[in-house]
Amino acid sequence: MKKFALDTDITSFYLKGNTKLIDRINKEAKDGTIVIPPIVYYEIKKWLLKNCAKVKLAAFENLLAKYGVDTITKEILDTSLAVYIDLKSKNITIDDCDIFIAGYCIYKDYILITNNTDHYKNIKDLKIENWV
Repeated sequence: MKKFALDTDITSFYLKGNTKLIDRINKEAKDGTIVIPPIVYYEIKKWLLKNCAKVKLAAFENLLAKYGVDTITKEILDTSLAVYIDLKSKNITIDDCDIFIAGYCIYKDYILITNNTDHYKNIKDLKIENWV
């Protein structure tokens, strides 16, 4: 069974009504697992609240009810730290939120669904797909 985690940009495409993406998510959910990583929850909800986007906030709550949001554990944080150290040793910097999302996916063995493949291309052991 495949397990997928939606990145912030993909969740944003979903909330904007990208039908190709929505169809793919619905298709994959029949045969696998789809989750919203906790950091994606934070990033999306922060943006929606900051912009008073009530309609999209309601759509996001529906998405969460359908697929759920997971929690952060010490093990996920440690995996994220290992990602950070590996990138730092290569003089590569990416946003901390992206490091946490990557660490979450690596630890949980999820495929990260993202349109920002460049953000994640240097992260060892991270599986990514672009559905947009």
